[in-house]
Amino acid sequence: MGPHVAVTPGPHQAAIAIALNIPVGTVRSRLNRARRKLRIAIDPGAARDEEVEHERGLAPASD
Repeated sequence: MGPHVAVTPGPHQAAIAIALNIPVGTVRSRLNRARRKLRIAIDPGAARDEEVEHERGLAPASD
């Protein structure tokens, strides 16, 4: 499995966890981190938007 798992439909998170022999929570965390990095790579202003939302209590803390 490669990075495409994070951006295209595919195996469920549980299947990914089993294939990589890691907890499902770790899969979720890594996918969320990858999505955030991709979002910021596409739109650098998104990083500042997330900081403002976090300060206002509207978004989870960054990893």
